[in-house]
Amino acid sequence: MSKDSLCHICIRNVFLFAILCIAVGIGNASFGSNSAADDAVQVKTAWSADGVHPGGSMQLAVVVDIKPGFHINADERQIEQLEDFKPIPTKLSVVEAPDSITFEAPRYPKALPFKAQYAPSELMTYTGLIS
Repeated sequence: MSKDSLCHICIRNVFLFAILCIAVGIGNASFGSNSAADDAVQVKTAWSADGVHPGGSMQLAVVVDIKPGFHINADERQIEQLEDFKPIPTKLSVVEAPDSITFEAPRYPKALPFKAQYAPSELMTYTGLIS
């Protein structure tokens, strides 16, 4: 197997592992074992290229489909911490990767305001299909 192929496989495995952790985290943190919410969030990925040469770059789009009636809190730059309520922000991160691979900060979509019964004011959230 060539060095290029190994680099491609390594990057793909790192990102897929990170996405799996996010999907599991969303399911466990937000919904617990509620069977009605088990399929509330679907996470998929899309690559900008089939592979990358050493020194090259590629992008990964994370596509999240949130079913009607559910929401995910926005990322930390879009969340306003309220006095009596501290929403947990959505965070996309790489859990583990070789030192030879570098990553840019994720770019999150614009969040929309959502009025939840349990919060004193509107929350910035993601709903529907986001990427």
